[in-house]
Amino acid sequence: MRAAATSIGGRLRGALALAALALLLGLAPAAGAREALVANSGDGSVSVIELGTGSTVATIGVGNGPSDVAIAPDGSRAYVTNEADGTVSAIDVGARSVLGAPIAVGSEPRGIAIAPGGGRAYVANRGSDSVSVIDLGRGAVVATIPLAAESEPEGLAVSPDGASVFVAQRGGDIAILSTATNAAIGAIETSAGLGPARLSLVPDGSRGFLTNSNSSSVSVFNTATRLIHGSPLLVGTNPAGIAVNPAGPRTYAAAQSADTVVAIETDSHRVVGSPVPGFEAPAGIAIAPDGANAYVADEGSSTVTILDTRANAGVGKIGVGSAPRGIAILPDQGPVASFLPFQAPAVAPAAPGLPTVNAEQPVLFDASASRDRDGRVASYAWEFGDGQAETSLSPQTEHVYAAPGTYFAALKVSDEEGCSTARVFTGQTVSCNGSGAAFATVAIHVRDATPPAFRLFAKRRQPLRRFVVAIASCPQESCRAQARGYVRSAFRAGKRKEVRAKGRTRLGRRALVNGIPRRIKLRLSGRAFRAARRALARRGAARVRVVAVGRDAAGNRQVRKATVRLFKRQAAKKRGGRRR
Repeated sequence: MRAAATSIGGRLRGALALAALALLLGLAPAAGAREALVANSGDGSVSVIELGTGSTVATIGVGNGPSDVAIAPDGSRAYVTNEADGTVSAIDVGARSVLGAPIAVGSEPRGIAIAPGGGRAYVANRGSDSVSVIDLGRGAVVATIPLAAESEPEGLAVSPDGASVFVAQRGGDIAILSTATNAAIGAIETSAGLGPARLSLVPDGSRGFLTNSNSSSVSVFNTATRLIHGSPLLVGTNPAGIAVNPAGPRTYAAAQSADTVVAIETDSHRVVGSPVPGFEAPAGIAIAPDGANAYVADEGSSTVTILDTRANAGVGKIGVGSAPRGIAILPDQGPVASFLPFQAPAVAPAAPGLPTVNAEQPVLFDASASRDRDGRVASYAWEFGDGQAETSLSPQTEHVYAAPGTYFAALKVSDEEGCSTARVFTGQTVSCNGSGAAFATVAIHVRDATPPAFRLFAKRRQPLRRFVVAIASCPQESCRAQARGYVRSAFRAGKRKEVRAKGRTRLGRRALVNGIPRRIKLRLSGRAFRAARRALARRGAARVRVVAVGRDAAGNRQVRKATVRLFKRQAAKKRGGRRR
């Protein structure tokens, strides 16, 4: 039976694999379909570039002097600061067009960051020493947070928990704002004259990296203690953009006047190797969700340079608009997990909606219904609820439950860029918009499919009475037994004629306690008894075929049979008038 189940399971697995392949071919976008938006400060436009093909696929006109860009976590909207106009333009990413009128903010808006929850955007107004808070749902400024006079806020980063905003001020230090109260709540002091410009946070929000435009350096700060860690790291003249690689070990800083990009070990805070050449006044930096490439806006030309983060070298350029400054990559949308267990032959559910399978038999787990809207599901991490786990590249796997019970199987899926349940954010635009949808659980009832060790015994020869006796037991567990006897009798009437008769006993039932034998009396029907008596009186034969079924608590059954030959009792002889 196990072989048959395995064969059927194999056919089912093959059919589901074909269905999964069809689903992937029909729904998954082509590789490299991820896009980035580039703010071109020289011609009032935003270039849409396709990262996989390395080409510009659209150009969107915005305001004057676009400086920076950030994208909402769901990838539907982008927001661009127009420095010369004092406005922010909203862009419909799918339609590649501007939405409504520009949103008026402060003077000379530079950096912009969108909270990881997507509800609000924060804009650093360099000319008016303030931060504008935009409610993205309403498309309007709901608060303006004043900063110190001549602080000249440049870049900002929202903490991964969305509670704080860190603002790099060219004329001062790092201001800390509360998103709950829309007010300044402290500062991280830096040495005078460093000219803090842009910053990026590690994904857990514990540390940040800050470019100092006046000192050719990068500072590392602790967000909890609000202190600068160690001495500044020298990276090159006039450092501008900076980006922590959330999927890799390094952080990248653009030295604008040196036309180089420098790699820094994120954990050890050490500069790695020599500065990477080949850039033209590099400004903003954005890193792809999988961490394989960084994209650097060359403000001194009309290009974006592709930096291979593994080789630490430039590998190509993409033509964009004039004087590109800010750049943001569309967030990777997290996958959605979905799966069901199957077993062939199918087992009736123990309760409505509760998948039920047999213990000690292969169960096929199929996650072909899992999906990823902007890519494909690449990894399936299974936990079967019995202490066993595995990770596979296929949406299908098999597992055998050794013991009956109710188990909670779980699946966590990841896409080809590593996005899963966690939201990954380094301060401005979400890199991976992961969520709990990438995790699914299913309760599975595993029933005992092993028949009980049911035993049946009956004496082979029993005298003809109104009943026959059988003894039943379940040595290893308690069970219930029911039995019936099928009576066959025959005798010869003459040389050629044989008279046969059939009958049966009444049904006998017994509850069997673990290991204790019990007698079951099977009472013959009147007709069967008379036929057997007649056959034996004429020197014929009468037999009872006893068929018994033992059932355990799970409903598993074991059938046992025994044959009893009936004989006619001999009358006792009398001696001295007394019966012996």
